[in-house]
Amino acid sequence: MLKNTPQNAFYQLISEDISAFYFLQENAKDGMFIYDPDAPDNLQIDPKLSKTLGLDFNELTRIRNWQNLLTKEGLDKLNSLIDSKNQEINKMEFPLRFKRTDGTAISMICRFKTISGEVGNLKLIAALKKVNNNEVDSNPELVRYRHIIEGTNIGLWEWNIQTGEMIFHEQWAKVLGYCLADLMPTTTETWKVLTHPEDNLKRKKLLQEHFAGAKPFYECELRMKHKNGQWIWVEDKGKVVSWTDDGQPEWMTGFHEEITETKQRLHLKKTFIDNAPSSIAMFNKNMNYIATSLQWVKNYGLEKLDVIGKNHYEIFPDLDQKWKDIFQKSLNGEILKKEADLLTLKDGSKIWINWEVRPWYTREEEIAGIIVRTANISHIKKLEQVAEEKQIFLETILESIDVGIISCDAEAKLTIFNNTLRDWYGIPERDIPQSEYSKYYGLYKEDGITPLKTEEIPLIKALQNKTVKNEVVVIKPRNSSDKIVSVTGSQLKDDSGNIKGAVVAIHDITERKKVEEKLIETIAKMEAVLNATTSTMLIGTDVNGIITFFNKGAEKLLGYKKEEVVNIMKPEVFHHKEELLELGRNLSPNSKPLKGFEIFKELVQREQSVREWNMIKKDDTRFPVHLVITSIKEKGGIVGYLGVGIDISEFKKAEKELKSIVKITKNQNERLKNFAHIVSHNLRSHSGNIEMLLQLYLEENPDAAKDSMMIHLNKASDNLNETIAHLNEVVVMNTSIKESLTELKLSQYVNHAIENNKILAEKNSIKIENKVPKNLKILGIPAYLDSILLNLISNSIKYSSPKRAGFIQIRATRLPDFVLLEIEDNGLGIDLKKYRRKLFGMYKTFHSKKDARGIGLFITKNQIEAMGGKIDVESKLNKGTTFKIYFRNEKN
Repeated sequence: MLKNTPQNAFYQLISEDISAFYFLQENAKDGMFIYDPDAPDNLQIDPKLSKTLGLDFNELTRIRNWQNLLTKEGLDKLNSLIDSKNQEINKMEFPLRFKRTDGTAISMICRFKTISGEVGNLKLIAALKKVNNNEVDSNPELVRYRHIIEGTNIGLWEWNIQTGEMIFHEQWAKVLGYCLADLMPTTTETWKVLTHPEDNLKRKKLLQEHFAGAKPFYECELRMKHKNGQWIWVEDKGKVVSWTDDGQPEWMTGFHEEITETKQRLHLKKTFIDNAPSSIAMFNKNMNYIATSLQWVKNYGLEKLDVIGKNHYEIFPDLDQKWKDIFQKSLNGEILKKEADLLTLKDGSKIWINWEVRPWYTREEEIAGIIVRTANISHIKKLEQVAEEKQIFLETILESIDVGIISCDAEAKLTIFNNTLRDWYGIPERDIPQSEYSKYYGLYKEDGITPLKTEEIPLIKALQNKTVKNEVVVIKPRNSSDKIVSVTGSQLKDDSGNIKGAVVAIHDITERKKVEEKLIETIAKMEAVLNATTSTMLIGTDVNGIITFFNKGAEKLLGYKKEEVVNIMKPEVFHHKEELLELGRNLSPNSKPLKGFEIFKELVQREQSVREWNMIKKDDTRFPVHLVITSIKEKGGIVGYLGVGIDISEFKKAEKELKSIVKITKNQNERLKNFAHIVSHNLRSHSGNIEMLLQLYLEENPDAAKDSMMIHLNKASDNLNETIAHLNEVVVMNTSIKESLTELKLSQYVNHAIENNKILAEKNSIKIENKVPKNLKILGIPAYLDSILLNLISNSIKYSSPKRAGFIQIRATRLPDFVLLEIEDNGLGIDLKKYRRKLFGMYKTFHSKKDARGIGLFITKNQIEAMGGKIDVESKLNKGTTFKIYFRNEKN
């Protein structure tokens, strides 16, 4: 009894027909298969054919989806033969191409024999014999390549793009955990079903790019479904190897291999890079971005770009060749780095970076790309530059200041000996033992006689961490005069607290000492003077008001002895309580009233410390004092107060008498004003009577009008009337109650005066210019302003020079308190050396004009002063005159 094995079952079937046995013995040199029309999806093959195709016969009884064992061409031939039910099938012989599990194909001659019945109910036995039996095995190169492929984890595939035929090798299926038989029949749909949906789109896009010639190879990393249900990463590569006559892709070959572990390691690296606080980027061998840290994106202005997968050189097309060379060296295996380098960014700006470039490897230790780390150290470079500038600055100061600077290291060897010290000594520092410092550098105590011991030298004391602050030392250089110096120093330590040395600063205080000596002498003299001053009292206090100084003048005025008040009393004892209480309430109206010495301190703070006081003597008598209180400061802080007082009793008496005199003068002035009005009124009445009598006489005696005496009387009457009118105008101007001053637009009044003088100006060929700003205003009385301008402009016209074309220029300027009006002409001018004092007097004339009266300037000056202004003049004889009138401006 045969065991139930695939091989025994196969031979059991053949032994039932002895003719089939002989048929196979003669023809089946390289294998056979049995086809049962009643079970068309199954195929039985013998061990020899199974081995030829790379199948494990012991795991097979019947092959399902056996069509995958034949190439499409062979399958079409066999199906055609079976479908035809040709009675001559036992005589037929034709070639079939079978597919091996390693992806290669083999051609075999096939002869058929039917067994067990008619053609319509038969089993078909096929005997196979290789065509050119040594086709593959005799080609050592093909054998070698096949063994190489079988020894790797690479799964090969072949694809007829035009027909859709897909040939997968056994290893292709093993990568996904399958046997190739598990996937039969294999088509492009098999590829699609096992691929992650998202990656199918990516693969299709990359294939189309390769077909279009955009890329020389097809390369794609994608996820595929493993037999265990998990997604694994594979790298799929391929290339079109043949094209149709019309240029379409025909056959394409390729392979895939699992890269899950590589992807996981890469993911870890990318995760690290993505979250790294520094600036890091990861590239593949083609310098395409794989990962970037956020800092890299920020540093290089890539926020708006999705750089992953893009080429670094395309993003930075202007990248220096230097960097390309660095990257290429690293792709060749070098690790390169630099502490500081200048980099030009995409926007043209430059930054300083610290960088490192190193290759990264696959698990097979092959270079897969590079990792670039950079750090923006521009701020550090800036700090270094600042530090360098500070260093230069400090060195410059060190060598230029007039303070001696000397330092030493931890062994007391001198390290710094600046220019000032070299100037003092005239010799450079020497590397000598510290025990000789005192003698070599001439170091003495303050008395200038006792040499300093080594342990007393300030630099050595500072090194030993002893206090060195304002120590006075005398130095005696060999080639210059002795110096008294003040020395301050300290120990030098590093960040870890280790002693690095010491440094001292040496200030020349020789002149200061001389000044101090003179000051002591001066203070002694001042104290003698202050104590000798008996008319002025000086009272000094501390910050709490306790009297610390009380001079002879204070003793004389207040009646106290110095011993009675110093360090005992406060100044308020010399003041009236009621006066202090009222002042204390006034100084703090909304809070608790100030009392005692706080009142004086508040007055000083408010800068109201100059005032008159009624002070009380020891015998309780009172007298007025003009008192000034000031604070005494030292190093910016108040250390006391000083009061300086003068007895003003005599001043007060004189002030009282002066007020009495002013009152009497005021009454006299009022009487004079009344007298002036009476005189003016009475003269005007008498003058009017005389004029009226003369007119009556002439009306009755018209012939008398030509009488010389009558002519003189008329002229005298007219002159008297004019004089009385002028006198009345002056009296009214100076004695009447002043009108309220109003705002007047100066330019308008100037134009009005020019218009009134227009005929006179044209007659004398005078050009008048008004350059007064239109909106400039003054404070004045309209009638007075008209009179002033009319008088001054008409004077400039009257006294113009006949030798040149005349002009008058009127301009104005705003000053802080006044508006300055200037009326300039190029007329005859005035001899000011001769006439300045008389210029504005009544009835004073300076030219031989017949109509000159000498009253105009007198009235003009009085009108200007009545409005709170003033007038001045500049003039050169035969050059011209400028009158300067100062009016109060509208803000004054």
